[in-house]
Amino acid sequence: MSPGQLLEAATVYYEAFAHKLDGLEFNSRPPEQAIRILQRSIQPEMARYALANGQVVGVAGMQYGGRRFYVVPWPVWRQEFGLAGGLWRWLWFWLGQYFVHPAADALRVDGIAVGAAARGMGVGTQLMAALEAHARAAGLRAVELEVVDTNPDARRLYERLGFVVLKEAHYGRLTDSGGFTGATYMRKEVAGERGG
Repeated sequence: MSPGQLLEAATVYYEAFAHKLDGLEFNSRPPEQAIRILQRSIQPEMARYALANGQVVGVAGMQYGGRRFYVVPWPVWRQEFGLAGGLWRWLWFWLGQYFVHPAADALRVDGIAVGAAARGMGVGTQLMAALEAHARAAGLRAVELEVVDTNPDARRLYERLGFVVLKEAHYGRLTDSGGFTGATYMRKEVAGERGG
């Protein structure tokens, strides 16, 4: 992936998850700052990408085996926010990551984002199929994800793709700043399915 494509992937991802990134994970302002942080933190091999004419129009991050789609290194926090601002954001970010782990036999989706111009063209479905194929190739049994309560369209897509609800969690005011108050955790078994 070229540096330009990495910037495109960070931008597409940010546009889909701006409220969560700005309000919960990065506490960043302006958007360019969050995009810069993502660009410097994305682990390119931990995602699948949709390209149109060489440009990234979709990205699907993943987490499994102790690795994840993006990990913000301490020097990035410090450079973007200074010592004090970087330290509390770093601690908050890592506290949040402590609670988010896939089952040992599953690939966890770290977010699927499709650029505005490519929506409605099946890009999200293709990205999900690519993650499922990757999970099978990695010897994993399932794909897991969470969908926030303010995104019912995504939940309907995942149900249509065969995901079943594991549990629902309600966070109330704790996650208000991220634009949601609860999430549904879902899983799809992929072991033994034919490749796609």
